[in-house]
Amino acid sequence: MRHIAAYLLLQCGGNADPSAADIKKLLGVAGVEADESRLETLISELKGKSIADVRFSFFFFFFKRLLVMVEI
Repeated sequence: MRHIAAYLLLQCGGNADPSAADIKKLLGVAGVEADESRLETLISELKGKSIADVRFSFFFFFFKRLLVMVEI
C-alpha cells in the first residue's frame, strides 16, 4: 500500500510517470524501506497509467471483493 500511495503522491506532485528510484527516494524521506520485488511489480503494472486509471482499478478490485463477501 505504501508503494501505491507514494506512486500516486508523486503523480499528484507533477511526475506523470514515477520510476522505482523516485518511489524509493520518497519512501526514504519518510523513513520507510521499499520492498524491491513489490516495487518492480507495481512499476510494471502501473506503467503509463494515470491517477484516474489507478483509482478505477483500486475501487474495482475492492468492489469485486465486496461482492464475493456479500454472496457468502
